[in-house]
Amino acid sequence: MLPRFSTTRDPRRNCEKFIQMLKDWCELNGWYDSKPPPEAPEEGADPVPVEPKWLSKGKALAAFRSAIAGNEELENLVHGFQLSEEEANEPNVILKHLQEHFMASEGVLTERTKFAQRKQEDQESITALEGLEYCDKCEDQLLRDKFISGINNERLMSKLLDKGHRDKTTKEIVSFKTML
Repeated sequence: MLPRFSTTRDPRRNCEKFIQMLKDWCELNGWYDSKPPPEAPEEGADPVPVEPKWLSKGKALAAFRSAIAGNEELENLVHGFQLSEEEANEPNVILKHLQEHFMASEGVLTERTKFAQRKQEDQESITALEGLEYCDKCEDQLLRDKFISGINNERLMSKLLDKGHRDKTTKEIVSFKTML
């Protein structure tokens, strides 16, 4: 039976399990060889370890697409990898990107979640939002936008959204607090 990617509980473990099950399923169908025989080394040379091989990349990729079909979140994620045509035809490249996404350190994922949920509290100073700069994986525009959207003062938010401030950097927007 074709493996399915579970998005419940532990995504890191689910990813590891899915990749292994997909490789096993492809190997059972003759599309993947996890232990190909070593090639005969040239005389006097040491044997070279042989990497697993995709014997039928097209069928393996079709199996992968079928395995994630109906999981819109996962389909969008894979589409978002923005692979070249050549990369999109390489099962190892797709699985590596998938693995990198789900194996990202929990610290980064935790920081991104906190970042996405951050709002200024009712009695909190505007200067407290300067701490948003901890997210080194985020682009400056995203930081700026989050800073502005997290402000609970409508008048200040309107000023920052005004045409003259749209192209300012996060540092320029944060320093805008001195104008209050």
